Parts: sequence; structure tokens; C-alpha cells
Amino acid sequence: MKKGIVVVIVLILVVGVGAYFLLFGQSFNYPDQVLDYKLTKVDDSSKWVRNLIDGCGDFNAEGATEFGKVCVDTIRLEYKDNNQNRGVFIRSMKITEGRELYESFFNIRSSPIQISSNSVFKLEDSEIGWWTANDRLILTTEYEFEGTSYSYGSASGANPITKWFLEEYPPIE
Repeated sequence: MKKGIVVVIVLILVVGVGAYFLLFGQSFNYPDQVLDYKLTKVDDSSKWVRNLIDGCGDFNAEGATEFGKVCVDTIRLEYKDNNQNRGVFIRSMKITEGRELYESFFNIRSSPIQISSNSVFKLEDSEIGWWTANDRLILTTEYEFEGTSYSYGSASGANPITKWFLEEYPPIE
């Protein structure tokens, strides 16, 4: 009898933890390579991925009309195609508090555009962004490089990295 109760308790814990992670702990998946674009190190970190912002702080972006507390966990990825000297930065921001501040800011500072059938927004000329269904903000920045010199042109979303992330994390309408 005691053995049966222990098994039931273990099953309840396993199902409960699994449900929690399914609902709240949605992971951020990304490829090591898409066509000729390879995931590279970010900054001088020895990691492939680096958390840039982890925790809460004050939202005070230049041009913002609303301010307050935001809580965000950001993952920054960099992909390079060394054959064509092109690259893409991906920032995945899981916002747990203050999403309305980001939305207000992007409504003022961005322009809506279409990439295939996806409605996204353009921030700077080189940046494209969109909100996903699980309160994640994806921002992409396209660039060209020569050695350590980077130049940022007009983002088109036509590169395979942006296409992969649009398919994996589609924008909400």
C-alpha cells in the first residue's frame, strides 16, 4: 500500500513539473547552422549563447513615452556566412513584466512590414522584429562584415536565419 502511494505521489510530481515547464518554461530553440550561416560566439564569451539581460530594471529607452519596471531574459545569437561576409544577430527577449512598455515604444518607433505572409515591424533600417505567442520578442539585425568591421544595411528578412526564426517562432497577428 505504501509503495502504491509513493508511486502516485511521484507521478503527480512528474506530471506537475512537466506541466509547469510546458506552460511557463518554454525553451528557446535555435539551430547551430542554417545553410551557410553558422552560429558563432558572441563577444569574447566562451559560450555559444550569452544572456545579456537577466532580471528586472527600469525601462527608459530613448524616445519612449512610458516608463516603468520591466523584467526580461534576453538571449543573443550571432550567425555568420563567411562565404558572403554577411551576418545576422538574433535577440530573443522573454518579457515577464512590462510588455506594455515595449509595445508602446515599438508602436511609436517602428513601421509595420510584410515578409512573405508574416506581419512584422521594422525598427531601424537594419532591424526587424515581432512578438510571438509566448510573450517572446524576436529582433533580428542584418549586417555585412569585413574582418572586425561591421556595416548595417537595410534588413529584408530574405536571409535563411530570419526565415528559420519566422517559421519556428511565427509572429502573432
